[in-house]
Amino acid sequence: MKGYDLTILLLCYNSKNTLERAVESIYKQITQHKFKVIAGEDCSTDGTSELLLNLAEIYPSFIPVISTKKTKSHKGGDYINFKNLYALVDTEYFCVLDADDYYIHENKIEVQINFLKENPDFVACGTNYLLKYESKDVYAVEPCDIKLYSGISTSMRDVLDGGKIPFMQTSSVMFRQLNKNDRYKLLQKFGKPFYKGDFVRNIYFSQFGKFKFLPIVGSAYTISSKGDWQKMSYIEKENYYLSFYTYHMLFTVAWKNKIFFIKHISKTLLNILIYYAGKIISKN
Repeated sequence: MKGYDLTILLLCYNSKNTLERAVESIYKQITQHKFKVIAGEDCSTDGTSELLLNLAEIYPSFIPVISTKKTKSHKGGDYINFKNLYALVDTEYFCVLDADDYYIHENKIEVQINFLKENPDFVACGTNYLLKYESKDVYAVEPCDIKLYSGISTSMRDVLDGGKIPFMQTSSVMFRQLNKNDRYKLLQKFGKPFYKGDFVRNIYFSQFGKFKFLPIVGSAYTISSKGDWQKMSYIEKENYYLSFYTYHMLFTVAWKNKIFFIKHISKTLLNILIYYAGKIISKN
């Protein structure tokens, strides 16, 4: 498939009820840039695989990948799906969309590709988005608060700590593809259970260029009590962060980055200590 500018990686796991909405939102995009969709089905049990094959008959440049199998360590719906699909990206730009999310701005792709083409020192750009809770919808950044952000991050610290840009989750971000060596390193990292999701993608790519926050409301991000992150307990999330920060502290080269991660390790350890101290006090 030569001549494509963008690959959209569509991550699917038990997504039969929302998959068509996500796909329709992609193909309603108004853009002069050619894109293809690689849809990965990851051990679903609700008929998602069959629906993907049907959609491939309807939509052009829609490639279903149904290859991941359940094992004792892999139950489906995790980082393996992204890793398998990312290895297939051969375009200058790519983005990721979970099948329960969708685009709501018809020019999202056009705006983001144009920005990255015109600004080669930026490795990614993201848009504002709607957070769709089970009971209500809210903006990730309220329009009146956008002026609080400079809109440009220049370091890993900006992306991790916020302040200059808000957190930009999966459906909002578009990335410039990395060189072959850095792509390989990312694929190796995504072989680790704690190295998954938008948080770590953003951190990894921030090493190679700047991030831009675009104020348009480009997508909707679903917050479901059934989601992997939402199902995790507070202490499970803190242990996840601890593993991630420790890994980067050990393997990062620059001392300023080591110090940066040591700060976050200390903060996370304190949170864990306070949590268990509270548990002990509540029992007495």
